[in-house]
Amino acid sequence: MDNKVISLLDNIPQPSHFYTYLVPWANGKEGSITDSDGHGIYRFFPMKRDDNGNRIDEPIDFKDYETNPIVAIGIIGYWLHYRKNKILWASYTTWRKDAKRKNMHQIFADYTEDKLKQYVERENDAPDSWRRDLEQEFYTKFIIHNEKPLNKQSEALFEYITPDDRQMVKDVMKEYMHYLQDKKKKYLPDTPKPRTKRQPAPARKVDIDKIGEHFKLGFDKNTYLPILKTLLEAQQSDKELARVALSIYESKFFLSNDYSTFSKWYMDFCKFAGCQFHSSYEPSKLKPIEQSLRNKYYFL
Repeated sequence: MDNKVISLLDNIPQPSHFYTYLVPWANGKEGSITDSDGHGIYRFFPMKRDDNGNRIDEPIDFKDYETNPIVAIGIIGYWLHYRKNKILWASYTTWRKDAKRKNMHQIFADYTEDKLKQYVERENDAPDSWRRDLEQEFYTKFIIHNEKPLNKQSEALFEYITPDDRQMVKDVMKEYMHYLQDKKKKYLPDTPKPRTKRQPAPARKVDIDKIGEHFKLGFDKNTYLPILKTLLEAQQSDKELARVALSIYESKFFLSNDYSTFSKWYMDFCKFAGCQFHSSYEPSKLKPIEQSLRNKYYFL
């Protein structure tokens, strides 16, 4: 006897606008779970029968969300499109086409990147968008708050699938929230740990002479390097120090021939300034540099 557990998730077609009427789902209902508009929103479309029990095809009222309810959306809708499906007819767009299949990390990353693009495109129309860090806003204030209710809405899928399927969907939701929390931490400002009087905060050790080697002769090193050293040794976040590094890199006094890219300079700057290097701090993510910082480093 074959004791193999069958996953009802594999009966959910990955191609959009593809209707297959499974008989029945775990709740006894007959119908198709389909992404009817291609936007990762799966709805249940009940199968209709005539008086003799034969299936009949009738026009679908796509505005009727009571008859055709949403059962999966958000990360679960995206996952249903790109997960590995074991049934040929339900996954013909990805069957034997590995380029269209995605592992779990790719699914999380690509879905989040799509959401980020949508957020930036929408918020760029706001008058104050020029002075906001939209990417930081997205990861620290928007995406987790946005995805929690979508996960809750996707719980409507549970009644249609097996207990093992249900646990799999729950695990995807849980792990995606862990993924977003991890991304959020990388965009939060560094918070110094509280210290007692017996444990004073160590002073930042800045090798100002090494930094000074990369300024042109026209820069008044005797006057401004001591000021720069004092400013760099002050308590501040890694991102603010990265912005200082960028200000130096873009300064007319900087020896640009020493470094072909900002990343290379930033890496050495962190060694000289005693701060942590973050590979994600590209120039586009550090701008715009606030006027208050420019005023503080007016001599660059």
